[in-house]
Amino acid sequence: MYLSEDLDKTLKRYVGRCVTVFTFGGHRFIGRLVGLVDGGICMTDAERLDDYDESNWYSSMREEERNRRKPGGGKETIVLFPQVVSISCSDESLEPLFSDVEPTSTENVADSTEAEPEPAAVRDNRQMELMLGTELFARLRDGAVSLPTRLAKIRHQLSDEYGFSLPAIRIHECEEISPHAAHFRWHALELGAGYFPPRQKFAFALLEECDLSEDSSACIHETRDAIWMAPGFFIDESVEVTSEGRNVPTMSSSEYFFSFFRSLLVRHLARFYTFDQTVKLVQQTRLICPSLIEDVIDRSSTVANVHTVFHQLVEDRCTVRPVQQILSTLKYNWDAADQLDETIANCRLVLANWLCARFRRDTDFVRGLILAPEVEARMARDRASSNLVQNIEEIRYTHRAAERHFPCALIVDPSRHRAIVKKCNSLLPGLTVLSMTEIEAAGGIPDWVESAPFPKRSKTVMPKTEPKKATKAQPK
Repeated sequence: MYLSEDLDKTLKRYVGRCVTVFTFGGHRFIGRLVGLVDGGICMTDAERLDDYDESNWYSSMREEERNRRKPGGGKETIVLFPQVVSISCSDESLEPLFSDVEPTSTENVADSTEAEPEPAAVRDNRQMELMLGTELFARLRDGAVSLPTRLAKIRHQLSDEYGFSLPAIRIHECEEISPHAAHFRWHALELGAGYFPPRQKFAFALLEECDLSEDSSACIHETRDAIWMAPGFFIDESVEVTSEGRNVPTMSSSEYFFSFFRSLLVRHLARFYTFDQTVKLVQQTRLICPSLIEDVIDRSSTVANVHTVFHQLVEDRCTVRPVQQILSTLKYNWDAADQLDETIANCRLVLANWLCARFRRDTDFVRGLILAPEVEARMARDRASSNLVQNIEEIRYTHRAAERHFPCALIVDPSRHRAIVKKCNSLLPGLTVLSMTEIEAAGGIPDWVESAPFPKRSKTVMPKTEPKKATKAQPK
C-alpha cells in the first residue's frame, strides 16, 4: 500500500516506542512498534484489548503486566493499514511534529503574564531563538509562504540530511534591535546576526570589481556575506550589477535571509548535536541490529566513545544517518588523539559517496579547488597569523566565485587533510574539505576549478625600524 511521504515520516517517528492502535471493529492493540512492512505495521509484545470502558484499576493492572515483560519478547503482530483507524503514542520524550516553530511577538508575551513563566534554562535547552526586527518580521510574515512554515522546512531538510533532529525554533518580534535586523541565539549565546534592508538585493561580489552607474552610489550598503563570510553589498533592486560585462549573482533581501538562516544552522551543527542524540541513534539501531550494538558498544566500548566520534563527524558537517556502517568501522580504546583522527578518517571513507554527491556533475567528476603547495602547507602547519588570514580571505573569495556556477569543494593531500579540516571548521564553515583518498573511495575523479584572481587591496606599508644597538650599562 502506498503511503504519502509525510505519513511515512510520521510513522517512522514511532519506531521503537509503545503505541496504541485502534482498528475497525472496536479493537485496540497496545505494544511496541518495531517497523513498517509492506502494507502494514509490525508490533511486538502486543496485547489486544476490546474493552473501551475498562476501569482505571483494571487498566493499571494491564499496564504493570506489560511493563514486566521483556522488550522485544513475545509474538509479532501485523496490522494492515486499511484496518487502522488511528495510532497514538504516549511517550513523553517524543518530539512534537507540528510545534517546531512557535511564532510569538512582544505583545503576546506581555499579555501572558498571568501564567507561570517557564524557567529560561529549560526553554533555552529545548529551542533556538530567532530575534527579528519589527519591519523585517512584517515583511517575512506577509510572504506567499508563512515564515514558520519556511523555517520548519529548512530545519526538517537539515535533520533528514544530517541524520539527527535539530532543536525547535522560537521566533520573537523584537523592538530593541534594528527594524531590519535578525539575531540568532542559542543558550543565551548569539550565534549570528544580519541586516536585511527592504527593496534591496544582495550582490555576491566585491564593490571594487563591479561596474555601477554614478547615481547608484547613494543606495549601496557594504556588508559581509553571512553565507560565504566574504565581502558583499546591498543595492537597490532596480540597479543592474555587472562585472567585466557579466551579470553579478544577486539575491533578494528576503531570500537572502533564509539562505543566511540555513547557513547558520549548518555552521553550528556541532552545538545542536548532544549526547541524547547519540543515545537515540544507538537505541534505534539496537532494535534493528542488536548484535552490532552488543559487539561494538556492550563488549568493546561505551556510548560516550561513540558520541565522541559522532560529534566530531557532525563538526566536520558529515551525516550520521548510516549508523550501522559507521559503527562497523569504529576502533575504540584509543590512547592518543592521532588514533581518534584515524578513526574519523576511516568513518569519512564510509561516507565518501555522501560527501562527494553534492560536487558531482552528470559524470563521475568531483568539482574542487586546489591550493598552491606553500599555501596548503601553511594551512596545515601554522597557527593564526597575518599571512594565514590573508590566505583564508583569498580562499573565501575564490570559493564563492567558483560556486556561482556549481558547488565546489576544497581538495587537499590526505596527509594534511585532518589538520586543514580542523581549521576550516571554524574559519571557513561553508567550505567542504575533501581528500584524494575520499574521492577515490567514492569512485570519483577530481575536476580542478580555475581559481579566480583575488583583487589585491592597497595596504599601508609600515616603515621598518632598525634594532637598537646594545650598550653597556652605565655605572651608578
